[in-house]
Amino acid sequence: MKERIIFLAGVLLLLVGGLTSCSKDDDDNKEPDVVTATSATKQVMVVFAPGQLGDKGYADRVMDGIILTENAQEKLNKQIVDVDYISLSDALFTIGSMEQWIANARNPFSGVDYEQRLLVLTESYMLEWLLNSNVKLRDNDEVLVLKAVKEDLEIAENLELGNRLHTLNISAARSVRRFSEYMDARIAYEQERGRGDEIDANSINVLRLYDEEEMAYRDEICETLQELRGEELEINAFTLSALENYGTYSPLLEENIVQAAYDSGMMLNAKVNETGTIFALVDLGMANLSFDYYLMRQPSFSFTTLMLDAQPSSLRRFVIDRRFDTAVNGWVTQWMETAVGTMPQTTSLSDENYCQDNITTEL
Repeated sequence: MKERIIFLAGVLLLLVGGLTSCSKDDDDNKEPDVVTATSATKQVMVVFAPGQLGDKGYADRVMDGIILTENAQEKLNKQIVDVDYISLSDALFTIGSMEQWIANARNPFSGVDYEQRLLVLTESYMLEWLLNSNVKLRDNDEVLVLKAVKEDLEIAENLELGNRLHTLNISAARSVRRFSEYMDARIAYEQERGRGDEIDANSINVLRLYDEEEMAYRDEICETLQELRGEELEINAFTLSALENYGTYSPLLEENIVQAAYDSGMMLNAKVNETGTIFALVDLGMANLSFDYYLMRQPSFSFTTLMLDAQPSSLRRFVIDRRFDTAVNGWVTQWMETAVGTMPQTTSLSDENYCQDNITTEL
């Protein structure tokens, strides 16, 4: 028994020695360890509108963009920037979390302040939050506002950010031109079937979350339609919600936004019978998903939906899919390699890499 124990001990020693030897050989030949988040000197914080993440549209595209940034660093075995986000159901909590981030610039792993930080605001109205905040951005903090243009930055003059304040926008004009061609095809189709007197060829209903007085829309949809179809085109705007409740309730229909989005489909269908308006732009953020439930039961002779910041599905609707994932990843990747305040103040994108759709003239 004693000899057996000695024999087993010897085997174990040989195994340990072998493993140690292999480990040493591997250490001599292996690549350097992946640099962890502890060494990141830059940070990006993305602030989502309350309750919007998970919309299968705009907010999710932005999230996909920052995930692309993270994945690219893993492939390079480099951690230059830490990426984080705020997504809460309440505006006050969202603002509070943003202010906490502004006030604390320390890397929680290394205990050293980040050398450069970027705050990404997914809605232009969030600039008001910075203006009303008692917490001030540091000299090496920058702000990127999405779905915004240079004019939107005028409100932020008191922030005194100068060339550290940026905008990134994607125009939908390219897809709208295609939709205008479809409108002509649909009108001709209905006229061939003797329904020309039942439709209004010079009107479109526009359904959005917020009124244009509360939030400027920089997608260039209405402007392009007006340009293409002339001043005689009537754009009928309907607003489901208001900024004071951040898209959770509809004063127009006096119900929560989920039910209101569904009921608004029936409202637009009633407009077909009342006014003959057979075209509708729908831009409801997270509530686009609820509007889709209406489309599942939509009558055959009804309005044609053009949904902004959505993805194609089996439903009968056209979509404009603005690729903010590609845009955000590209912008942040470039920012990672530049000094503070050297990125362009405004960036506007419009080609097929950033604006995609499923619009066709076939009926």
